[in-house]
Amino acid sequence: MKRSITSSRASGQAALLVALAIVLLVAMAGLGIDGANAYNRRRNASNAADAAAMAGANALIQELNKSTPGGGSIIYSAVSTFLGDHGIDPSDAGNPWTAYYVNADGSRRGAVSNTSAQVDTSARGISIDVRNTFATWFMPVMGQATLTVGGTATAIFGAHKIDEGDLLPITMSKDAAEDMQDHVGTSFVFGATSGAYKVEPGNFGAISLNPGENDANATGSNSSCSSTTPQDNPRYWWCNGSQYDIEAGDWLYGNPGQLSSNVRSEVQQRISTNPIGLVPIYDTSNDAGGNGTKFRIIGFLTVELVSENLTGGNKTITAKFVKYSAATGAIDANSPVIGRYAINLIK
Repeated sequence: MKRSITSSRASGQAALLVALAIVLLVAMAGLGIDGANAYNRRRNASNAADAAAMAGANALIQELNKSTPGGGSIIYSAVSTFLGDHGIDPSDAGNPWTAYYVNADGSRRGAVSNTSAQVDTSARGISIDVRNTFATWFMPVMGQATLTVGGTATAIFGAHKIDEGDLLPITMSKDAAEDMQDHVGTSFVFGATSGAYKVEPGNFGAISLNPGENDANATGSNSSCSSTTPQDNPRYWWCNGSQYDIEAGDWLYGNPGQLSSNVRSEVQQRISTNPIGLVPIYDTSNDAGGNGTKFRIIGFLTVELVSENLTGGNKTITAKFVKYSAATGAIDANSPVIGRYAINLIK
């Protein structure tokens, strides 16, 4: 009789231990599987916030470029679409999100409304807060039926800035630059008397890299190249690049005529020692004619200088397309909203 009672008690204790072990295993599985799922969802929410903030900033740029900017619903829709594209259902009550207008330093100005009220024209970016609540698989046994993760991102925009040293004192029309992009590695002769690359205002004509100043295309001397002090003349710029930051949206003076033969030695030195350079691209000019012409810069093209023929009546430069260098430096988020822009994630 005693032996039977002992066996019954042992069986009951074993069953209890097995039950506790199963609960512990399920809890451990919950921590592992549901924890891994939470990590993936948090990463996804963060990626969704990044994409949505950049999409919102891009939509804001487009509205600010219009003569009459549209309503906040345009920004709201762009953000909502990108959240959905990244697995965050924006219409699900379990995924609350808010978009905000921000200043150039990322500080928030106010929420983006899904209305026809005009966008905030003083904003310089968009910030996103998003939350994602989801059901767990194993953790309900521990009383945790759902988990919530979130993501926050801020994107600001600003005009591209090109750092000193790389710009060439010539410019190119948007149409000519786009044509070059379709022929990577092909040599183009600029300065021809006919065709897309004949010398018209800006088609590889001389340009001043001193913003606001009209520097003639033949100024300077050979000693400018070796000067340790930056010079405001084309000869120095051909050898050393610009000492100024040039931004998309800047208006630069240019000489619509051919390059001067007086800069031939500097051009040849550049070809021989540092043939890769940045050419400012313009989309419009003030049509002033002559040296009073100014060009609005919208981007930058990287070219490889191949050869020059700056003697005689038809002066030319041969160059190859390398890439469209929309930005090589920082952005200026406080500049007017015109030209080509970059969008940077800052948070």
